[in-house]
Amino acid sequence: MPTHSDPKPLSPLARKAAVLLLAILFITPAKAQSTKHWVFFADKAGATQAEAGVLTPEALERRALRGGEIDSYDDAPVAERYLTALRTLGVEPVRTSRWLNAASAWMTPAERAAVETLPFVQSTRPVGVSDPAAVDVVEAVFTPLPAAGPLALDYGESETQLALMNAIEPLEQGFNGAGVR
Repeated sequence: MPTHSDPKPLSPLARKAAVLLLAILFITPAKAQSTKHWVFFADKAGATQAEAGVLTPEALERRALRGGEIDSYDDAPVAERYLTALRTLGVEPVRTSRWLNAASAWMTPAERAAVETLPFVQSTRPVGVSDPAAVDVVEAVFTPLPAAGPLALDYGESETQLALMNAIEPLEQGFNGAGVR
């Protein structure tokens, strides 16, 4: 008669595979159909950069140095009450963008439909996905002009791209972006 022995413990890899399999089996069909979308808001709910204190003194100095505008509206963060409203619907924001005035979140079709009915939601749009197989590869047709003299640095594979941007000469003169934020 066969004897029963204690089962051998699972290896870490087998344990991870078992957990993954269980997770796949128990995902609800609705959540399995969720996709990541941007939710664009209609306004900033009255927020201003000055009220939010978003820009540091260093950021203000950089903008003044480069002639950049200080736009209190665009610099204000996404309205927290809008993010709270999304959470109330079961939609958890993943990222926010104050410049897009938007938040990304995983949503089922039903959740997306509910979010689109909110009065402060301007629109929703799927988050773009990069598919390397869908990108056409174009062979380089640009041949950089020979340098006037020997180059101080070896730019390797990036020499063509740098030459297209006319970046080699400034790099050779020591302009490399150090200290620039």
